[in-house]
Amino acid sequence: MITSFSQLPLTWVIIDMVSFFLFMYCIVHVIKTEKTPIPKVFTLFAFLIYSGIFENIGHAMGWHPYSPYRILRVGNIGLGTSMMEAVLFYSAYVLVRNLKMPGFLKPFAIAFLASVADFVVDPVMHWDAYMYEDVRHTQWMWTPDYSDNFFGVPFYNFSGWIFLMLWFALSVNIGEWVHKKFNYSKKIGYIYPWLLPVTSMLFMVMPTSTILLYGSFNGQVISERIPELIMLCIHCTVALFILIRYRKISESFNAKKDAVGFIVPMAFNMVYVLVGFARGLSEAYVPMIVVTVLHAFYLFYIYKQGKLNKTQKNIRTS
Repeated sequence: MITSFSQLPLTWVIIDMVSFFLFMYCIVHVIKTEKTPIPKVFTLFAFLIYSGIFENIGHAMGWHPYSPYRILRVGNIGLGTSMMEAVLFYSAYVLVRNLKMPGFLKPFAIAFLASVADFVVDPVMHWDAYMYEDVRHTQWMWTPDYSDNFFGVPFYNFSGWIFLMLWFALSVNIGEWVHKKFNYSKKIGYIYPWLLPVTSMLFMVMPTSTILLYGSFNGQVISERIPELIMLCIHCTVALFILIRYRKISESFNAKKDAVGFIVPMAFNMVYVLVGFARGLSEAYVPMIVVTVLHAFYLFYIYKQGKLNKTQKNIRTS
């Protein structure tokens, strides 16, 4: 057993601290940039509740039990994991609100962009292992497994991330619509964020979930490589089509208001890349390099689109 702080896995402590500081950065960002910040602040904390419920269920069911050797813990999971998911959601939300696409498609774009970093996160975490009492520990340990997975991670995990984010994004859409219908009532703004975990979990437990995650049409959770890979490819293809089709910017980016959409995902990618190289996790080099480069390219392209949009507006008004 660990008896002192110094015995905790160093890289896990660093990652949890990065998640904590980025979560606080997002809270400050909301307060400084939103006219009515309280609903958005409550939404971030509501995501922690939602993620905590989901991750504790996964731990209890034995799908991905968490190591007890974490510095930030709530129940059976690391709070740093939920904070990471919350800030990735918020950064994607900020970025997508500037894209020129129909409102009903934005939750799908948010869900995918908030999940891209997981193609870096999970392979690194799978191989960043520590030994305690002759037992191999990773931050979370996959039990439904098979050969030829994604660098140590079952394919359904990534579909799970996408739909974890999608159900919350859809709930936020509904909540914001209701808030607007009530003329941005303070009371509604204070109440609806705390209902988001409820509606998101209701979406999650729909009978279609086993199809969307596992490609299982008999309602049973059966982890098999080919059905899961097919479903993941479908989800990614649909999301990429939406992002490519609606890649134009509706409004120019504001350095103060929109920077979080670029800083947070790249900060996580770079931290995990550094951990991967520092720990010599050669098994994770391919996804952490390829996905980080592609993600950075997309963010750079969107940023340049925003700059071009601003330039064109200045020309028209001059």
